[in-house]
Parts: sequence; structure tokens; C-alpha cells
Amino acid sequence: MLNDNQLALIPIDICVPVQVFRADYTIVQNNQLPFVREFILRLLELSNMTKDQIGKFMGFTEKETEVALGQMINLDEIQVNDKGKFQLTPKAQGYFSSQQENRPKTQCLEDIRKEFRFDLLTFSYVKSNEKVGSATSAIRIYPSTEAISTSGKSAKSAFQRYFHQIHEEEDFRYLTIDNPDLYKISSFKKQSEKFQRFNQVYGLDTDRNRVEPIQSPDFLSKEEVVAFLSKHLRDNRPANNHREIATVFDSFDYEFGVSSLKRGYLDVAEYGIEARRSVLSGDKYKPLVGSLILNDNWSIFEKQLDAAINASPKKSVNVTWIAPSDGYWAKSEYQLQHFKNLSAKKKVNLEVFLPVPHRKDRKVRKGYINQFRPLKESLRGFVEGYLKGCGEVVIINDRAAFVMCYLYQNNDFLPIPFGFLTEDPHVISELISSFKSYLSQLDGEFESRDLGSLHKLK
Repeated sequence: MLNDNQLALIPIDICVPVQVFRADYTIVQNNQLPFVREFILRLLELSNMTKDQIGKFMGFTEKETEVALGQMINLDEIQVNDKGKFQLTPKAQGYFSSQQENRPKTQCLEDIRKEFRFDLLTFSYVKSNEKVGSATSAIRIYPSTEAISTSGKSAKSAFQRYFHQIHEEEDFRYLTIDNPDLYKISSFKKQSEKFQRFNQVYGLDTDRNRVEPIQSPDFLSKEEVVAFLSKHLRDNRPANNHREIATVFDSFDYEFGVSSLKRGYLDVAEYGIEARRSVLSGDKYKPLVGSLILNDNWSIFEKQLDAAINASPKKSVNVTWIAPSDGYWAKSEYQLQHFKNLSAKKKVNLEVFLPVPHRKDRKVRKGYINQFRPLKESLRGFVEGYLKGCGEVVIINDRAAFVMCYLYQNNDFLPIPFGFLTEDPHVISELISSFKSYLSQLDGEFESRDLGSLHKLK
């Protein structure tokens, strides 16, 4: 739930490396005793008794009493005193060492082999029921090379630090473990590395006019994690680009967008107010602020899509999605989820155009295919540069178009997606023509900027 002074702008997933370690160790285990033994020991802990008294309390026959007592004598747990009564041996008296409950327990050594997981930023324990996986569609945050090289030592220390918490919360399957103590660690070896994903939404705090996390899990608020993340964002921040975006808006005669940038920066709160006002208006350009995959903007998109489907119930609707060359676009698993939902609609033909620095950049192409594998047949590539690389365009048939630009300004590390929705046929036609014209041009190697289907490229 957002506060009144918060404006959601962009969802970004943060992936933290998690290493899996196999531990071979020994614990001192406190075991509960079988019922009969425990009951007799508890009786004798209260008072010494004769054989007949014990048999009467237990409801045993004389034979059953003799068998039970004989077993405990052999285990050196009870003995007969000079008055002919049974009493606890020093060994059995040690079973009652706990001050929390008056139940006898024995100690034994138990060897355990099990895998445990720790993140590499804080070396916090990652429970086995917490999901880990790949780091596609996310920012990856790594510690220093030194921290990675000594991760085994750090994780071993963390294992000892979280030992009791681990054995309270983890499932050890066939073992019943009750308040153990660590006896020794025989080995602690790294097995593999995965990633833990955290969903975060960045937005504008209108009181402070800063882009910052407005929906964030507790882990990302830890001091050391904030430091790692801030450094990553700072080191990867592009240059301010309000002039480039003003040029893009001017090419489509979007006067409000151009005038909003005339002061050299965008008043995001003011633009957001105009966006809310224009939702139900008949304006040629309806301002939008925030990523298209945020809930409010996605609802607007779905209304336009449903209208297109209903307008031509017997025909398919073409959705053309042109991605920007921005490092934070689609850095959220929500983007793939929305693409999959669109592809699953029977009357929707989705085509996603993805920018590549140059035709031979296989790393970027393969990255896209891995990221959007469930819809690889819908992926097309093009040599980046369309709309200065900062514009995202989504066209629904010839009925509606969204243009969102990713603005960097002030000292904010992250982009501010903003732009407009238009239903004007002339503007939509211009968008379609401009992209077709861009694709038909030759790149620096005198080849077409249109790379075609990504998964078919060699």
C-alpha cells in the first residue's frame, strides 16, 4: 500500500548470490526415553521405592516388573540401596539436568550430513523452503572478490552462529532433533551457487523529490545490502537524457511532454497529477508515468487491448512491443509474466522487438532468449538506436499506442518511465511508419537494422 506522497515508477528485482554448502558434523543430541523407562525414572526421582510399589504404580505383573527393572539395572540406571528399595544411580540422576522440565533425557553423538545455504552479502542463513534459482530479469549484486574467495570460511562461521536457529526451523526428515549442541564440524564444502530473488518497487517520494524504494523486503534494508546495491546503481548509472527525450516527444508533436522538460528536468509529481486527470479525457495525448507493467498502467493497457479484441471479434489483434535500450527495462519477472499472459490469449499475436548493440552481439541475443524463452517464437531483434534508445513503444493494432521514455535526471540512480497513450490514428500511423523506416535503414556495417527472429540468428 503506497502512501499519499509516493508515486510508483518501476519494479526491479534484486538477485543476491546464495552458495550451497555440504556440512558433515556431529551434534550432542538429547534423546527422550521410552515410556516405561521414563516413567520408572521419574517415580524414583521423586522417591525410592520397592519392587512391589513400582509394579503397583505401573500396573504390571510381577514378571513384567522384574523384566523392566532388570533392563534398567543392566543399563546402570537404577540400583538397590541398603533398605531394599530401588533408587537412581548417579548416571540416571544426570538425565534430570534440565531446569526447564522434569523429564529424563539421555545424550548421544549423532553424525549428520546436510546441505545449507547462505547469501554472500550478509551470510544470513537461507532456509530450505525459501525459493532460489536463476538471476534472469533482475539486477545481480555481488560482494567483493575477496569475500567470494573466502566464502567457505565465512559460511562456516555463520553456520555456527545460526546453529540453534537452523536446528529449530529446518526439516531433518528421519531425525528428531531436540535442542542439540554442536560437537564438531568434520567438513564444510561449497557445492553450488544460485540466486535469491527480491521484488522491489522504486518510486518518487514527492516530499523529498527523490527516487527510492517504496516497496521493499526487509533483507534489502540491511545496511550492508544497501551499501552493495547503492554502489551497483551508482556505477551503472547512464548520463542525464532529458534533451534526447524532448527530441523524441517533439518528433510526435507531443507538446505537453516537451514543455514538461523545458526547465531541464521533469516535475514528476506534476506530471503524475496530469496523468490522473487525463485518464478519462478525450485528449489526443494522455500522459502516463511509471512502467507499463505496474498495476495501474497495466489496467489501462488491458482496457485498450480488450477494446481492440471486441472491435474485431473474428480477427486477431496484433500487439507490437518495442523495447528501449535501457539497462533497467524488464529487470523484473513481472515483464515475462505479462508477456506470457498476452501470448496465452487466443486472439492476440504478440511480437516483441528487442534492441541489440550490433548484429554480431551473440551474448545479448542469447541473454534475451534465456530471459524470454517461453515466447522465443515472438522475439525479434533490431540494431539499437530507435527513438534515441530511450523509448519504449507498444502498439495495439491501429487503435492505440503507448510511448514511454526512460528519463535520468538529478542525482537519481534509476530511470523515471513516463510518456503518453494515444488513440489518434495519425500519431499511431506515424509511430508505425517511423519504426518501419528505422528497420529498413542500414547499420554501420551496411546491413539491415532488422535482425529478424532472434532464435534463428546464428
